[in-house]
Amino acid sequence: YQDFEESARFLLQQTPLSPRVGIILGSGLGRITEELTEVTAIDYSDILHFPRVKDPYHQCRLYLGCLDGVP
Repeated sequence: YQDFEESARFLLQQTPLSPRVGIILGSGLGRITEELTEVTAIDYSDILHFPRVKDPYHQCRLYLGCLDGVP
């Protein structure tokens, strides 16, 4: 639980937004990030306690932003 809290604190320090919704995108859905406004992109490797992805086709990036005005 402490790891989760540390990760969340780190992420919230990276953006002025207060996220209300989270979306996990599958293969082929990454283009939705192009629709975001107020975007902050964070490499997974920079996020404390975040699992490492070994898929060479994965962007390995978390996006914080607004979609249709919703953070």
